[in-house]
Amino acid sequence: MTRKLTKAAKDAIAIMESEGLELLSWSGGGNTHYKLRVRAPDGRVGLIVASASPSDRKTPTVLRAQARAFLRGTL
Repeated sequence: MTRKLTKAAKDAIAIMESEGLELLSWSGGGNTHYKLRVRAPDGRVGLIVASASPSDRKTPTVLRAQARAFLRGTL
């Protein structure tokens, strides 16, 4: 059974792609955490984790900051 993408998951994926990261896989959701496995343009692979709670309004900001830190090599 495949998991459906929620609007929040689609938004998280869009943020990763807008920052220049390639999404390899994702898991989570359901009021827990999103686990996004991403690849940087230079080939590094990493895991970015963020809250999936609908009440956490900081999630997009946190995801964008984590993506940028990963691209800089500080995450």
